[in-house]
Amino acid sequence: MIRLANVSFAYGTSDVQALREIDLEIKEGEVVLLSGPSGCGKSTLIRLMNGIVPHHHHGTLTGECEINGHRLEDVTVQELSATVSTVFQNPKSQFFNLNTTEELLFGCSNHGVPREEMLERLEVMKEELGIGHLVDRSIFGLSGGEKQRIALAGAALMQPRLLLLDEPSSNLDAKTIEVVVSMLRAMKERGTTIVVAEHRLYYLLGLCDRIVYINSGRIERELSPQELLSVGNDERVRLGLRSIRRPELPEPVDPPVADAAVRVAGLQVSYRDRIAVDIADLKIPRQTVVAITGPNGSGKTTLAMTLAGVNRASGEIGAAGASLRRRALMRRTYVVMQDVNYQLITESVLEELESARREDDSTEAMELLRHLGLAEVCEQHPLALSGGQKQRVSVATAIYLKKRFLIFDEPTSGLDHGRMLQFAQLIERIRGDMELLAIITHDVELIHACCDYVIEMGEGRVVRQYGIKR
Repeated sequence: MIRLANVSFAYGTSDVQALREIDLEIKEGEVVLLSGPSGCGKSTLIRLMNGIVPHHHHGTLTGECEINGHRLEDVTVQELSATVSTVFQNPKSQFFNLNTTEELLFGCSNHGVPREEMLERLEVMKEELGIGHLVDRSIFGLSGGEKQRIALAGAALMQPRLLLLDEPSSNLDAKTIEVVVSMLRAMKERGTTIVVAEHRLYYLLGLCDRIVYINSGRIERELSPQELLSVGNDERVRLGLRSIRRPELPEPVDPPVADAAVRVAGLQVSYRDRIAVDIADLKIPRQTVVAITGPNGSGKTTLAMTLAGVNRASGEIGAAGASLRRRALMRRTYVVMQDVNYQLITESVLEELESARREDDSTEAMELLRHLGLAEVCEQHPLALSGGQKQRVSVATAIYLKKRFLIFDEPTSGLDHGRMLQFAQLIERIRGDMELLAIITHDVELIHACCDYVIEMGEGRVVRQYGIKR
């Protein structure tokens, strides 16, 4: 199915190799988990297996690559796509349609699958992946996790011989992850070869045949699931791996909310004829790190964006004893988006801060950058930084603008254990600067690492809210 012999690859004209002397064989019907620290080469290896490297992402490729019996240099991406399906970490990057049903059927239609057969496959997939409520919807009306489910279903509908998944669980809730495991198990039983690049390991250990550990572009180890389970905690952390057992939410301690940063009463947000958020009463405590969690599509991001003044809503949002309108909420709040690249707009890190407010103070800006460990890169282009550095630039902008509410949307999506802990340390560093610090997340390990309070959402309502001990 896949044979890679002494394969190395460097993007563009770079001298830095993203893959180094890779030797790997994957047999038909195998499920292989690619693991390793962020930036180790997992995604590049996925791109190599579907032909995007080197046919789209050009660079220097050496060694022998065979996919489905074809030498990579002899086959196009289009030809490979007839038998190879890929789900990328960011599903938005692979959508071609505005309607979910059209998107689900797009791949099949492209490869000439008869209409009746496409619709039959869709009915089966609606049942297997539980996406009946997502058909005939606008792509723009979906949450990040719901988009990921559409991308997964669209790939599976093509009934590929080889399915490639890059961080498929990064935006998914625990229940949907279980559904995905069931879908992958059914595909494995049908003989599909599956390769998954993933940081969350626990949900795949009962499914995968082996784990390939990659570091700095090299394959360093291959383990069976049993061998990985026997790895000690210290060794796992040293390798940058996430938990190998399913993490559970911390036990609640239910302290009273004596000092609320934000009070919500009778809040309703609607999209067309659908009520997305309906909250009778909510008090969010001051100067705590609040996790907003819950199933995909439960209203987490809608609530956060309403607190930021982005969404129109009925009801009342108050702080410091006063009711706040949307403009006042916008003045207080900064949202660090899941894809922070959208928020970086200038030519240097220092300029990013200086352009943020009218009355600039370069001394204050540099002091803040030093506080966040960004002084050494102050003259670099923001988009040339690492993911964690970009995140800190956005946080620095929020503090420099004197924002009092700071909200993160899935900040640890696709991060290994070490970088997740680095984010938790950043939160500890800035928590005193904010009245409200909220994190929309499915990452239970992150909640354990830095949160004090949990708001669980379900169907647009607050299901539970409670304090936790760390």
